[in-house]
Amino acid sequence: MIILSAKKFSTLVTVVIAIVMLVVGALIGVLAYPMISPAIPGAKSGLSGTVEIAALLPLSGDLATYGQNDKTTIEAAVEDVNFFLERAGAKWRLKLTVEDTETKPDVALSKLQSIGARGIKFVIGPMASAGVSQCKGYADSNKIIIISPSSTSPALSIPGDYIFRFCPTDLIQGRAMARVMYEDGVRYVVAVWRGDSWGDGLEASIKARFEELGGQIIKEVRYDPHATEFSAEASAINDAVSSAISQYGADKVGVLVISFEEAAI
Repeated sequence: MIILSAKKFSTLVTVVIAIVMLVVGALIGVLAYPMISPAIPGAKSGLSGTVEIAALLPLSGDLATYGQNDKTTIEAAVEDVNFFLERAGAKWRLKLTVEDTETKPDVALSKLQSIGARGIKFVIGPMASAGVSQCKGYADSNKIIIISPSSTSPALSIPGDYIFRFCPTDLIQGRAMARVMYEDGVRYVVAVWRGDSWGDGLEASIKARFEELGGQIIKEVRYDPHATEFSAEASAINDAVSSAISQYGADKVGVLVISFEEAAI
């Protein structure tokens, strides 16, 4: 029996997030360059003063460890960009505001509305697809650019909106995870996932490919991501796994877990 978790590879994710945030810094620098390059006689002077950007990060809640990593890396990127601006003789600097989403979609929206009221138009985050989904309508209506470093839900792949993401969607990750399970000899899977935009999309992608390969999802357990007690879900999983092992053998049965850090409860 195997257990797969899409959010447990802490070291790898930390490295990836660091790279992504440095890319954000580089992107800001590239966009800024035309405004800070040596002045051409008669040309406009460009920006001056302070340009505010914001980050909506899960500094608490189920993704707190990732949010703290993001915060540190974004602050380093802003410091690097401001150093570059100073060296180039630019008349403006970046100012970063960081807000805690608590890994809650409704809190993410509330914080975005507060940021929007201040006239900030460039926001890094939210990290989770559920938070991005909650913020999308407000961001589109108010022309606020949202750049999520880690949202992967296929449901958010909508042309022409104000949502940008660095990661491929779960249509790709799902196919890969299905193949890993199948090649490991697993043919019967109990799927357990958090019931939000990310969990729903990833489970559907894995299921579709796994069944194409000839495997079966024999039990689906979708849980409330805001719950703090999972005894009913644990009982259902245990019963399904025990029954499947008795019928098919332990080497053919797997448990797919799609969760944040609440799976460690």
